[in-house]
Amino acid sequence: MIAFFIRVFYISEKAGIHIDEGFTHVISSFIDYQYKKNFETGKIYTGKELKSTVFKNNTTLKDALKDAIALRKNNNGNKDHTPLYHTCYLLWTHGGSEVLTPKEFINKGCSLNLLFFILEFFIMYKILQKLFPDSPVIIAGLAAAFLSTGSISNTLLIRLY
Repeated sequence: MIAFFIRVFYISEKAGIHIDEGFTHVISSFIDYQYKKNFETGKIYTGKELKSTVFKNNTTLKDALKDAIALRKNNNGNKDHTPLYHTCYLLWTHGGSEVLTPKEFINKGCSLNLLFFILEFFIMYKILQKLFPDSPVIIAGLAAAFLSTGSISNTLLIRLY
């Protein structure tokens, strides 16, 4: 419970978006800008224009499923990572406004990561329980794995790490 609430606290305090997190949305949503296509050189963009270009959102489940099927086939050209996280992210974040606000992006992305955290915690608990039945190693192993700063940071970063 402590590990969960530490993550919830830091998610509530998160204010900025790292460029890699933007790439998660861009790759998942098949947005070419910032990934496959550069912005026009010499053109001055407003923040609203940039946000509406980069943070477009699938508002319907039909559109999200269509993109999820396409991600499964070619992962939007991303050969470095598997499409599993991008597909989960796409389906988790669909709906709502046409353009995600930074707070919506953080809340939706980090809530998906919290869901993965709960799943990981449960799996790790079951593995440790099988390996070390009725042992304090279970608590020590869970604490080492899920109270580390690296683990907490990975929950806050909306990426597949």
